[in-house]
Amino acid sequence: MGPRGTRSPATWWKGVAGHLPVLSSFLLLAVVVVLVLALDMDPRTEVLPADCAPCEVGAREWRVWKATVALGVAAALLLGIRGVVRLRWARRDATPAGVPGATGAPAVRYGLAALLWALFLGLLVGRVVGDNTLWSDGMELRLEVVVVLGLVSASPWVALTWSSHREVRCCRRSLDASRVGSRTTRSADSTDVDLAALAQTWDRIVSVALALATFVTVAVVPTGALRSLWLSQTGSDRTAAQLSSSFSTTDVLLYGALWALFAAVVVLPLVAAWRSTVQAVIDARVPPSSATAGDPAALATRTALLAMHRLDAGILRNPLTLLTVATPLATAALAAFVPEVVG
Repeated sequence: MGPRGTRSPATWWKGVAGHLPVLSSFLLLAVVVVLVLALDMDPRTEVLPADCAPCEVGAREWRVWKATVALGVAAALLLGIRGVVRLRWARRDATPAGVPGATGAPAVRYGLAALLWALFLGLLVGRVVGDNTLWSDGMELRLEVVVVLGLVSASPWVALTWSSHREVRCCRRSLDASRVGSRTTRSADSTDVDLAALAQTWDRIVSVALALATFVTVAVVPTGALRSLWLSQTGSDRTAAQLSSSFSTTDVLLYGALWALFAAVVVLPLVAAWRSTVQAVIDARVPPSSATAGDPAALATRTALLAMHRLDAGILRNPLTLLTVATPLATAALAAFVPEVVG
């Protein structure tokens, strides 16, 4: 406590942290309202290019698109804040015993590098998405800003992936340093420390995969709403078939596939490296040998360790792999085809 009637910053923050779920819910509403106002345009004159006059888009489809974008960007920003907190936790974590160098110290550098990466990729994707003749200049600018905001919000999670890669690599180097000849000599206590550190890393991997799946969902759903907005225009000299072909369901599906590939490239190499390292630690603890096969206790220990760390199933059968790859594709399919079925 500070002077009478005042509280120290640490005490104040602990009081606020206890109410974060409530505060974040109201913050989400506030951000949604601000974004809806920022996205506001006259759908009759400002959404489509000027040479399309007197074309205009449907008011209902316009409101749906604004709502999905506002909710998506708000969720992405709050998730980005959560990613910064998780990155700060990674930086704060002490170096695990027996795993030299596996510290979160470079988390800040990773965060800055991921931010630059996200800005570059966001500008690139934004230009590709916005560089067409479908929309007015004001609408193109809004699409580019939305893409950049989403990728910037995802940058802490990309940095957390890099930090997790480093932890896995440091653990593997420590394991290799204890190798004598063709066999790794490692005490039970050391392998327990290694497995505990790797279990903590797995929790981060799961968080990253869930976060990226959420980012992909909030990117693809507004794209489906954007297509519905395009198809709702009236006053054009183009037929419904021509409108559909210029912004087809394939475009939405390919957009979802793009982000599915992005999530897979970020997450799956880390999952593979983690599984390989855990397998090496377990092999050092209970070697896969004929002696182990002939010892029921050792065999039971090895089987239990493999099952505990989900190594008894292949990487393609891992639920995390299915979540990373299938979520973007399923979301894109729903976003692309549901409006047509309803319509």
